[in-house]
Amino acid sequence: MRQIKDLETLKEFIKDYEELRKINKKLHRYYEIHCNYGLTDRQLKRCEKLENRAKEIAKKWNLHLDLCTDPRGIPICLTENKNQFRYSGLVIPL
Repeated sequence: MRQIKDLETLKEFIKDYEELRKINKKLHRYYEIHCNYGLTDRQLKRCEKLENRAKEIAKKWNLHLDLCTDPRGIPICLTENKNQFRYSGLVIPL
């Protein structure tokens, strides 16, 4: 993970964290819809755009993004490496 050494970096992380929370809620809703009814083409494109934005944020902080498309789970979990257990990292709450 990228080091947080000053107040500006902390503010930047908090801003990205808040954006991930919003993305997480939206993705969870899309995954529920997909499970129950299926997604329209428009919804599918929006979902992909949200997933890509979450990947960008994770990459910015040198973290691995673990996406769970099962609506019973939490969609976004950030870990330091790919082999870590999903819920041992930073789980973004709904």
